[in-house]
Amino acid sequence: MSTLTPSRAVTITKDDPPSALARFFIHWQKSHGNFSAAAESADELSRTMPMVAHTFRQLVAKGAVTAQALSVTDPYSPAAIWFSLLQSRSVYGRLAPFFRRILPRVKVPADVGSIGTGSWRAEGTAAAVTKTTTGTITQEVYVADYLVVLTNEVFRFGKVAEQMLLDMVTVGLARWIDNQLLDKTVAPTASHPGSVFYGTPTITSAGTTAANVITDLVALISTITSPGDSLFFVMRPTTYANICAKLAGVGYPVERGYLLGIPVIASSTSPRQIGLVDASNFAYSSDDTMSIDLSTEATIQMDSAPTMSGITGTGSAAVSLYQAGLTAIKAELHCAWQPIHFNGGSPTVPSGAAVVQVTY
Repeated sequence: MSTLTPSRAVTITKDDPPSALARFFIHWQKSHGNFSAAAESADELSRTMPMVAHTFRQLVAKGAVTAQALSVTDPYSPAAIWFSLLQSRSVYGRLAPFFRRILPRVKVPADVGSIGTGSWRAEGTAAAVTKTTTGTITQEVYVADYLVVLTNEVFRFGKVAEQMLLDMVTVGLARWIDNQLLDKTVAPTASHPGSVFYGTPTITSAGTTAANVITDLVALISTITSPGDSLFFVMRPTTYANICAKLAGVGYPVERGYLLGIPVIASSTSPRQIGLVDASNFAYSSDDTMSIDLSTEATIQMDSAPTMSGITGTGSAAVSLYQAGLTAIKAELHCAWQPIHFNGGSPTVPSGAAVVQVTY
């Protein structure tokens, strides 16, 4: 007589914080936004990850009824986990620590020209006066929104649901922000910053051989006229692997994570290009919070370019999440960036970035 092996319960351990973020969404969705019920559910089903229930109790104490501004500096906040995942999975997150951080909407002095030089002087003689060009920069406040709509069934498949949520929410947010950061066609507007490559030189690739690859990389380096204190190559992992293979094939030594002595950020969120960025040439602002909201009852215009307006009262037909059995997750991140130095005094040509379109 055969016996049935009981199914093994899947639990969340303290060493698996990404699962805590997914479980936070699952408990929130199943409780239909009732934080007290979500805390009780987390106590019962996610007891090995106490930060989930802890966060819901904090929200109950705050009397929160709308989108939750969760500080990424709170170790018991899912926003801290989400922010760390965004940092590790996006080019934006890996470059931002090397940008010059400034406060938003505050005029900040900046050296926007060539840096002055010092001088020697003999005893009793006058010291030479150095000359440079200074100015001010102001960082506007922008909000990066990421809204994804999922079927309710997605939240009902245990560990599979957790991984799907992480992939759709964290990777999706990382891919979108990186597109805005790296796509050179994204121009700055009143509502968002431009790409770090907007207005920068676009170099025509010399070809696909090892010699051509070296020509492309050297051309990128030669185009950079900013100080170059924090240079990074940015490209897809497949592009980086191809370059390493070509260079190794002709006997050129390649150190893992570097090209020509410059660190490489390899990410699938990069466009099909090789970018070179001097991170010290860019200013950056963020308030270190992420607003997270989830709803099963909202009405949403299901359009990637919505026309709905609360001001004019217009817009196309919307979908009821409750009626269609859907759940919406929305994240908001306050962030902005802009170049500091420019070539030849022209404000349209940042001096700290260049890109080459490639096919390898």
